[in-house]
Amino acid sequence: MRITMFNIVLVFFGFILNTFFREIKSRGSHNIPKEGPIIFIGAPHANAFVDGLLLMRYSKRPVFLMIAQNAIRYGHYVGILARAIHAIILNRPKDLAEPGKGKIFLDENKADPLRITGINTEFTKQLKVGYQISLPREYGLSEVTEIISDTEIVIKKEFKEPNALEVLTQPGGTSYICMPYVDQSNLYEIVFEMLNAGKCIGVFPEGRSHDRSEFIPLKAGVAFMTLGAMAANPGLDVKIVPCGLNYFQPHKFRSRAVIEFGSPISIPPELIEKYNKNGSDRREACNKLMTIIYERLKLLAVIAPDYETLSVVRTARRLCRPEHRKLEIDEMIDLDRRLINGYIKFKNDSKVQGIYKKVKEY
Repeated sequence: MRITMFNIVLVFFGFILNTFFREIKSRGSHNIPKEGPIIFIGAPHANAFVDGLLLMRYSKRPVFLMIAQNAIRYGHYVGILARAIHAIILNRPKDLAEPGKGKIFLDENKADPLRITGINTEFTKQLKVGYQISLPREYGLSEVTEIISDTEIVIKKEFKEPNALEVLTQPGGTSYICMPYVDQSNLYEIVFEMLNAGKCIGVFPEGRSHDRSEFIPLKAGVAFMTLGAMAANPGLDVKIVPCGLNYFQPHKFRSRAVIEFGSPISIPPELIEKYNKNGSDRREACNKLMTIIYERLKLLAVIAPDYETLSVVRTARRLCRPEHRKLEIDEMIDLDRRLINGYIKFKNDSKVQGIYKKVKEY
């Protein structure tokens, strides 16, 4: 086999992983198709650097990661490594975002929920039609469709979530972020070309790394890439392989990790037909595919409602381990997942509440 810079960097990354982790377990690699285009979907996205390395090393096929332009700005060497592994560079609107001047609020005296009012704002200077405004703590995001004045704009989708409405109706309004429109047509051309060539792409649809015990909302870009590539080339059969990334203390040196590959997702033909119709049908097709991806990822990841529940479940798992043998790391992950699912289903049962309380006290 011809040795390339890609192979050299992969060996180097393997050394880093073996040094950082005490144990790494890979499960389900037999689910990965041996040929044809694949989009690997990894979640939860706990570590922006390590997650990609694990996916590249254990996928058994060359994977070209999608990396945000913002990550390359962190250092010169990151850019060198990204080019060496032929990463796909993604320009995200939020990486070009800037704080909006003044405050914004929903005027309860006006019946139109799409009309946003500003206090000391400069909408005509900071915004353009097609830009987006984002609320604090990711409470909401909407596209600007009309700029009426420096203090009034019209948005495409109203803010309905309780947290969004709370900050928009509080006295004095709320801060906000202005995010420019980014033309992704060149990115999609690169992705379509790679998929048409039968290559594999690695994507982390949560959009950023985090330390939460649950998924953060998945970005729909991966659905547009998949359906767009298959719509542009009717003979193309893109498979989506969900990939669960589970860590024991992910930021701690000599910790342990499990990477689990699920069964490949075949794209239903009716979704491609809907995608070709544009408009609301296209959005519906992408939303349905994202729902399928989300449900499949949940089967592979340890997702708890909060850290307290995750901590209690892991303590319970340690307390009920077999006496005469040590559980393998993948068995621990599987048991954590089963205990969490069981707790969520029966948490209102008085016996379960009693056990939860005792384990928490312990």
